[in-house]
Amino acid sequence: MERAVPPRDIAAEPAVPEWWPHVTLGIASALLLTLLVVTLYYATSARRLLTDLQQFAWQVDKVDALLIQLLNTESGARGFLVTADNTYLERYRDAISRLGALLSDIDSHPEKPALNVSEYGRLKRLIDTELTALGSAIDARQTDGQLPDELIEHGNRTMDAIRDSLNRIRAQLSEDSATYYVTSLGFLGKSRWVVVSLFTAAFLLLLSLFVLLQKQISLRQRIASMMTDENERLERLVKQRTVELNDLATYLTRLSEAEKQHIAQELHDEMGALLTAARMDTSWIIRDMDAAHNEKYAKRLQRLSHSLDAAISLKRKITTDLKPPLLRELGLIESVTVMAEDMAVDGAHEVHVDLPDRLPKLDGEKSLAVFRIIQESLTNIRKYSQAGRIDVQMHIEGHVIHIRIVDDGVGFDANQLKSMGNGIPGMRHRAQMFGGALSVSTAPGEGTIIEATIPLQSRRHADLS
Repeated sequence: MERAVPPRDIAAEPAVPEWWPHVTLGIASALLLTLLVVTLYYATSARRLLTDLQQFAWQVDKVDALLIQLLNTESGARGFLVTADNTYLERYRDAISRLGALLSDIDSHPEKPALNVSEYGRLKRLIDTELTALGSAIDARQTDGQLPDELIEHGNRTMDAIRDSLNRIRAQLSEDSATYYVTSLGFLGKSRWVVVSLFTAAFLLLLSLFVLLQKQISLRQRIASMMTDENERLERLVKQRTVELNDLATYLTRLSEAEKQHIAQELHDEMGALLTAARMDTSWIIRDMDAAHNEKYAKRLQRLSHSLDAAISLKRKITTDLKPPLLRELGLIESVTVMAEDMAVDGAHEVHVDLPDRLPKLDGEKSLAVFRIIQESLTNIRKYSQAGRIDVQMHIEGHVIHIRIVDDGVGFDANQLKSMGNGIPGMRHRAQMFGGALSVSTAPGEGTIIEATIPLQSRRHADLS
């Protein structure tokens, strides 16, 4: 006997709440979304920082360019004042034009970060003073041809002041740029750690979720494997039990047939002899009795004689049902024909028989199984169906005997077969003993169709699962 295999201890593993994967996924998704927002924010901030640093560099470049143009202006003016050469005057005028455009560009450009407004205003005033002084010196040189020493000395002082102012502005821009750069580096450093922390937390959560899902998948696979093993075990057990029950039912069927034959033999030998002797004694008494006694006991003896005849007929019928002599003496087709004719004797049923002219040679058990299936079917029809017409059909197709019994009776609910006794289950088992099958098609008010198939070649103990 197959024993149940104890399942592997799954309950010993730590139980994980069903909501935990959803919470983990939600937190990881929130962290990833936060990481995306923070990354976009820091990317925008870094771009703004680079723009501001570029603005610092632009303003430093403009201050340097402003100094260069001022030097070009001074150089052109001094060259003209010393040599009276108009070439220097052209250089002076070109430098004046460039200087004006440069100042205009600085004034119109959005200043981020802004210049020192007061210092820048002072620078512009000094430039205006220098340009006015240079212009006056050039005009004086062109008018009387003399060098205006006072104007040149004043211009030198103004130029020195301009250089000091530019140096202060440049120093202020460089200091602000360095401070801003250090602040930006600190900000970007913090942002890097924030991004790394968010990413690490999200990664760890997703990794834990992955591990958790892998555990659940592994657990489900183990459960599925256990269920498969258990189903296979139960299937084998069911097949084993089915074979055992089939063997038991076959044994009981054969035992029942043996008991029937034994009882029939006993009835035929013992009771038959007793009833025949009693019938003969009764006939002798009737013949040998004188007239006086005959008149007194004649009716009772006559009734006793009829009762003995009825008992002998009943004994013969019971013996025939228990051990059908026609099946043994005449064969299956003739015995079924006689059984159908007996069914129609009382006139209550119209029986139509469709049987083959001959059958292949069948062993005794298989012939008896076919006979019992038809006999049980006709008995049930006589008792319960209230049928008027009955069709009994049997034919050979391939290597299988096909049996079909049809009646036009009241029928019954096929779902109630289990509660209707052992008649139909017994018929089904007789077919299954040889690898065959039996089916019942019926419905209330629609008659009944019983169909059975039995292979000519025996397949005993067939797999019935």
